[in-house]
Amino acid sequence: PAIPVEVGRRWTASCVVSSIFTLLSVEFGDDHRLVILGAVLLAAMGVRTETQVRSRGDKSAATVITAQIYVLIFVVILLVTSIQQHESQAGLHLSVWAANWFALLLSLSLPFLFIRFSSVANFRLMSILLGWGTAYVLLSINYESCFYVALCWQLQLWLEIESSVPRSKEKRLEHRDLATAIMLLFLTIASFFGTGNIASVSSFELKSVYRFLTVFDPFLMGG
Repeated sequence: PAIPVEVGRRWTASCVVSSIFTLLSVEFGDDHRLVILGAVLLAAMGVRTETQVRSRGDKSAATVITAQIYVLIFVVILLVTSIQQHESQAGLHLSVWAANWFALLLSLSLPFLFIRFSSVANFRLMSILLGWGTAYVLLSINYESCFYVALCWQLQLWLEIESSVPRSKEKRLEHRDLATAIMLLFLTIASFFGTGNIASVSSFELKSVYRFLTVFDPFLMGG
């Protein structure tokens, strides 16, 4: 079955954007402007979803999405504050450390609240992506948050493509199921290796966990 033209165009665009990250070096320094850019783009996706949810009359679900956007904005403020404190060699203040952990736990818990108010797959996915994205921003030091946004865009479009393809009412394997499995494998590999091999110690940056520790401790950071 043919994929809707508009969805196909957006899918192609998302693939082109995601392919850019394969050309970037996996050895990168700090560039917090890119981290903030990724957070802004993720917030924009959240605002779009919040508008769609509210237009359906799901006020409670829209309120949760709005809360997630505010948490993301709060995280950006914490990010800038944490950077300034580390650059001043003063170490991370205890209040900022506590706020970082609070924002992390809150961002991961809000999607569980959202699914109580909405059963729409697209909206649920975006709520989950916002929750994990907020945590991802706290752990980013360069273009990782931008890559996450590109991956989120692809996941959203993949869900649109899957929902637009008619399925047989009979429960049997089809050629389409193979394509779905391959796409799932591709996106899993892309998320794992998108910004380097996250399982490799050599590609791990200790700076990515500075916002959750008040003192420098390589053993604890690596753990």
